[in-house]
Amino acid sequence: MPRLLSVGKRIVLFSLLTILLTGILVGLSATVPMYHSIRSHIDQVNLANAAAQAGTIENHFARYHALAAQLTSRTEIRKRLEAYLAGELSLAELQAFSQPRLAEPASHIPDLRAMVRITTKQEVVAAVGELAEQVKLLDLSAVPQKAVSLSDPAVDLIRVAAEIYSREGVLLGWDILYFDIQSLAPLLSEFSTYAGTAQLKLISQNSLLSLGYDHAQQQVVRQELKPALKHALTELNYTETRLFYVTDEQVFTLIYEPLMGMGCGLLIQIPQQVFYQAAYQDLLWAYLSIFVMLVIGALISYYAVRPLINKLTRQAAEIERHAIELRLAASVFEQTQQAILITDPQLNIVRANQAAKKNLNVNDELLTERNLKEFLPPDTGDNNQLLTQDLTTLLDNNDSWQGEIGYKTTDCDEQNITLTLQNITSVKNAKAKPSYLIHIFSDITERKAAHRKIVYLAHHDPLTGLPNRNALMKRLAYCVEHLDNFAVLFIDLDKFKPANDNFGHLVGDQLLKEVAQRINSVVRASDMVGRLGGDEFLMIVEAKQDSSQAKVIAEKIIKQVMQPFHIDGNDLSLGVSIGIAHHPKDADSAAGIIEAADTAMYKAKQGGGNCFACY
Repeated sequence: MPRLLSVGKRIVLFSLLTILLTGILVGLSATVPMYHSIRSHIDQVNLANAAAQAGTIENHFARYHALAAQLTSRTEIRKRLEAYLAGELSLAELQAFSQPRLAEPASHIPDLRAMVRITTKQEVVAAVGELAEQVKLLDLSAVPQKAVSLSDPAVDLIRVAAEIYSREGVLLGWDILYFDIQSLAPLLSEFSTYAGTAQLKLISQNSLLSLGYDHAQQQVVRQELKPALKHALTELNYTETRLFYVTDEQVFTLIYEPLMGMGCGLLIQIPQQVFYQAAYQDLLWAYLSIFVMLVIGALISYYAVRPLINKLTRQAAEIERHAIELRLAASVFEQTQQAILITDPQLNIVRANQAAKKNLNVNDELLTERNLKEFLPPDTGDNNQLLTQDLTTLLDNNDSWQGEIGYKTTDCDEQNITLTLQNITSVKNAKAKPSYLIHIFSDITERKAAHRKIVYLAHHDPLTGLPNRNALMKRLAYCVEHLDNFAVLFIDLDKFKPANDNFGHLVGDQLLKEVAQRINSVVRASDMVGRLGGDEFLMIVEAKQDSSQAKVIAEKIIKQVMQPFHIDGNDLSLGVSIGIAHHPKDADSAAGIIEAADTAMYKAKQGGGNCFACY
């Protein structure tokens, strides 16, 4: 009898251990893929956020390059520089002419600390700004085309250089602009939802020095990289986006995003436990749930089989094991954050988890026995494939399909579209025919919206909403390539600076918006108007070579702009000078036609303004 009891105890213990081990293996098989899926999702989201952050910084530097290019494009100052290099003008005369004419536009550039214009002989033509005398002492012989200088004077600055060319394309000199490095503070102070735990740095590809935001000092400072991080970066390809890990007292997750054409990159450093906190929490709760269920199951099994130890131990353990597996599978299906639908091959919905019901905005009663096609609007994403093709044929090759699917939901009787990334996998029966289809999808509506916003900002002026310089140059290049005749109107506002100075930048910005609306009101469907920068606009007009159409539009613009403006209780008046140039009569290239229109605009200004002049 004691031996029998001992054998029985061993059988019970073995049965309980078997149940526990089986549950652990099942739990690991279910939670480990889930954990890796969540980690992969976190990686992708953060890589997308890092790309958006890098794009914002690139736009910040692009604005500085555009400001530098605007200074080099001023015709009269450039002509004097060309005359000096040709020996027609002395250096003193060139400096006396250039200094005040560069100081005035430079004073309106935000964050500009100093600006130096030098000739190809390394002679200083003009130096303006509060740090002008300091930057003149720097070595100006090398003018690298990089946006961030990590080894300049004691006051860290951002250096931007723009080349000055003559009409014949001869290099005349350079404009070197130094901007306040603290303008990067809003871009480097925080990342996503990690608040102060994320460190953003601009990394030089050569020296491995970095610029980062010091939360204690609340400013951008130069920082020496730690040895572990510096060693990791030596093996980095600086032209590719990377996500990697470094151990330095603690493990960090790092995302590197190159800044194209800037000679540097954006490095985001986040403690790994913070970076994957969501994955750790989901995994912890899953393991706790599994552990609790296993303990409860083991106790129930023990007390259930004890009276019938010789006959029922094995049977009870087997039943309990299957019960745990079923509960675990149901728990994973219901609790996962990804939407999951199960349908038959005709897309009739068999089962849906809570995430799917939330995405479709329907409850259990309304979802039962409905067909998935009812939620698929045509001509959205890849919906037409599901609506028109036989899914059995669509899944024949690899038993799976992936695409972008839009789902319509109803909210206050208005139809909304939720765009998702959907995977469809078939479950086959013994005859190798699909019995069920498993649909797993994730909401990518916000990601798509963010992408469209980034594309919009890349081609439009943020103040006026008009096409920006980049969009104008693309359109102008297209016109040069494909149109026989068109005209360019270079539009420059008169008396805008006094209004901006007297009433403030907010009134000035509102004034520019209303001017843009008035100019845009005379644009035809075939024409395009955009803002070059400051108070300068450019219009591309499809016109005959006799310039009659361009002149009519120019007269309409002058008439519109001369009408009084009423802003914040102030009555303001502006003038406008317009230069007109035709392609190919006046120039046969994009740069040439803009320069010709600019020259004609100065001719209109010399005529008193509020008029137009042809090249």
